[in-house]
Amino acid sequence: MKNNQGEVNTEPEEIKKVYKDFYKALFKKPERQGGQKEIAKKVDRQIEEIVNKGRSQEELKVTEETIKKVVNKLKRKKAGDSEGWTNEMIIEGGEWMTKALYWIFNKILKDLEIPKQWEKMKIKSIYKNKREKT
Repeated sequence: MKNNQGEVNTEPEEIKKVYKDFYKALFKKPERQGGQKEIAKKVDRQIEEIVNKGRSQEELKVTEETIKKVVNKLKRKKAGDSEGWTNEMIIEGGEWMTKALYWIFNKILKDLEIPKQWEKMKIKSIYKNKREKT
């Protein structure tokens, strides 16, 4: 085992001392110099500024217009989910369906919790010989 001066030590007590010195130096709290204190203050100010911006932001919400745009892009004659829901049900649901989806999605955003039924969903790709397999 080599010490800080590069000397090789083979005695067990000397090896213990080398380890002890190494870990003392490793876990020694660095002394702050003037520049480091200023950097620490600047970092603290920036963190405080980020936190304040986060607190002042508006709550994220899904709009009914966004839901209507997505519903209008849904394709018909697609396989339903495990609960039996098909795109046609959502497309033909009209204003009531839009309001229900608006409520569901905004509740998910507020609570940050996905409905249990959605976690059971299985999505499977079916290759149809149309493009290159990936």
